[in-house]
Amino acid sequence: MCRPEAAAASADARLAVLRAEVAQVADSLSRIDAGALSEGSLGHALTDLMRVRRQLDGTLGAIAERFRHSSEWAADGARDAAAWLRAQSVEGFGAARDVLDTGADMAAFPEMGEALRRGDIGARHLRSLREVVRRFPRLRGHLQGAESLVVDLARESEPAPFSRALEGICHRLDPVAAQEDARDREREFFFRASTLLDGHVRVDGMLPAEVGSLLISALESARRSMADDSATDVQDLDLAAGGVAAASLGVDVFGTPMVANDPVDSRWLSQRYVEALQRILTAATAPEGGLASVAGQRPQVNVTVSAETLAAEPGEGVDCGWLERFGVPAQPMCADTARRLACDSSLRPLILDAKGELVAFGSSARVAPPALRSFVLRRDRHGRFAGCRARIDEVHHVVFFARGGPTTSSNMLGLCWFHHHLVHEGGWELSGDANCDIKGVGPDGRVWTTGPPGSG
Repeated sequence: MCRPEAAAASADARLAVLRAEVAQVADSLSRIDAGALSEGSLGHALTDLMRVRRQLDGTLGAIAERFRHSSEWAADGARDAAAWLRAQSVEGFGAARDVLDTGADMAAFPEMGEALRRGDIGARHLRSLREVVRRFPRLRGHLQGAESLVVDLARESEPAPFSRALEGICHRLDPVAAQEDARDREREFFFRASTLLDGHVRVDGMLPAEVGSLLISALESARRSMADDSATDVQDLDLAAGGVAAASLGVDVFGTPMVANDPVDSRWLSQRYVEALQRILTAATAPEGGLASVAGQRPQVNVTVSAETLAAEPGEGVDCGWLERFGVPAQPMCADTARRLACDSSLRPLILDAKGELVAFGSSARVAPPALRSFVLRRDRHGRFAGCRARIDEVHHVVFFARGGPTTSSNMLGLCWFHHHLVHEGGWELSGDANCDIKGVGPDGRVWTTGPPGSG
């Protein structure tokens, strides 16, 4: 019978030999030219090597757990095992933490650890199990007692469905404990909207599953309505260069190759969700939306801006606008944004003296009367910006209202939220008779013309 010291020495010697062999094999594999390999067995080579990688993850985890409980890292003055590993490698703290967490999971669930070392499951299965245990701490013992079932489930499914199945098992093993754990997690839920120094609003939070699902569904519904509205109808487009209708979806309305679904709007999905949220909030704050009033009015955005600022040309040195909060100017707003908001809004004139004190004020009046707005919506059907088929969110004055532009059908056209931004703040200039043809000139000199749907 060998002594423990001899067994340890034997294990150390074996590990040293195997490390050298693995390093040699890995070095040989790294020298293979993948481009020179023939087709037919590439998939099998990938799956075999992926299984080997899973086995190596299991070995790493087991050694990491032994290292974590050793005095080796402390002897070097490291704060903990993860700090020592981070200092000795180029993979960073996250990778060091992952390998140590895998080792801890293997120790807590030895059958799962053994399955990982055989390559039957992956380290992500263990991470999924760890997350389920974190969400259901009262069920940890139950899961350990049913570990054989857990291992069989991991062998048969990918990590995501494995996680969902584990949660279902937790509710079956002990419904009362699962419900108590769910109540404990309610303390993690929050929703925060914070106004930054520049007036932008940062939103973050953690929502319950049912509330979060409703939010995601609403955002996706609004986003898809935007995508459906903006489906290109090339027969309605009249290009300025020769007046030829685009015949292929391979080019945009300017005759250049398309690089996104919308030839003008190439925002990321996360940016499109901002517009989707704007649509949801607009619907919720409408008179029929049912929300309670704030300071005697339904929820709305209030901006104070001088007449000089409204009448100024883009880029002209003028005062900024002020976004109000509960009736008090609180955040500065650039003049172009203030002019865009005033383009289709209710205006209430205020008369201030030289000291900025309120002397008198007039009644609030809608810039575009309801009847005229309805006419524009029926005439234009969708946004009049070239290539846009999104619904009309705002009615725009071709010649800005603050510069003397008349509030008539010939000077009013419908734009979606995105393109209204583009006109006021993106350098685009519109001209023409909205009842006939509208000409758009971009900051880069591109030109297009469009008429009302069905006019041509």
